Amino acid sequence: MDKKKEIDVYIGSKLKEMREAKNFSLRYVANRIGKSNVTISHYESGRNATDLPTLKKLCNLYDVDMLQFLSDIYDKL
Repeated sequence: MDKKKEIDVYIGSKLKEMREAKNFSLRYVANRIGKSNVTISHYESGRNATDLPTLKKLCNLYDVDMLQFLSDIYDKL
C-alpha cells in the first residue's frame, strides 16, 4: 500500500471511531454534512480521501478540534 493510501485508510478509521463513539449512523452524518451515506462510508474505509472542508465539518460534528485531529494523525504516521 502506498503512503497516501495508508494515510487515507488511517484517517478513515479514525473518522469511523469518532462517529461510532457518538453513536451516529452513516445516514445521520451524511445528512448533517450534505453528503451521501455511501460517500461517508468511502471516507471511513479509506476508499476516498476526505477533503479539508469536509474534514472540518466532520470534526465539528464530532466535537473534535481539527488541528488536534490532524496533529494526532501526523504523530502516528
